[in-house]
Amino acid sequence: MLLSALFALSYLVTLGMYVPLSSLEARLGLFVVALLAPELVALWSLQQWFASRALAHEHRDFGWTQTHGFFAIMGGFVECDNGQVKPIGTDFLGEYLEEKVVSITENDIKGMSKGNFLSKSVVVIQLTWFVIQLIG
Repeated sequence: MLLSALFALSYLVTLGMYVPLSSLEARLGLFVVALLAPELVALWSLQQWFASRALAHEHRDFGWTQTHGFFAIMGGFVECDNGQVKPIGTDFLGEYLEEKVVSITENDIKGMSKGNFLSKSVVVIQLTWFVIQLIG
């Protein structure tokens, strides 16, 4: 039972928020933090939510929504320079938007999502099972 709870927790931690960590060691570190102090992971997710709202509000003149804000935070806007792909930092997005270099709709962003009804349903079922296991 403990093993299934740990597996469910690791799965939910990686799906519940954007984690810009590519190495296995960094992901394992985040998993340990989630085990020992899950409120820190919740605060990190909340911080991303507030930051995406602030970005959407800051760039509302360009038709931005919170989806655009999340996309920017996760490094979705990139610049190609001599074959090098670099993410555009959220501090510099205003310049790109004013020059009309960045133009994407909310539907375009959602169309790139790999999450569908089935995968989201599986996450909800696993979260429910996890909570039932913790209570029981």
